Amino acid sequence: MQKHIIAIYLLVTILVINEVTGHDAMLRPPSKPDYFQNPKQLRRYLKELNDFYAIVGRPRFGKRGYETDYFTSGGADKGYGSMSEDDGYQY
Repeated sequence: MQKHIIAIYLLVTILVINEVTGHDAMLRPPSKPDYFQNPKQLRRYLKELNDFYAIVGRPRFGKRGYETDYFTSGGADKGYGSMSEDDGYQY
């Protein structure tokens, strides 16, 4: 029984470590060769580069879990205030 618990604990630990360290390799751009041997190699590189930027440039919805004053205190309903030349605004 104790061997099974140790094995499960070890398996979970390995999976967690793999998950934590595995993302770094995914976030690296593809390595660019010094010279492209043929058009097929160039197409493959450009496809991998496009896939990389598609993942990295993806919007991260829900990343910030807090509300700003703009949304909570009626900031959207407040005007811009006075936009006179006295405040430094020029028309």
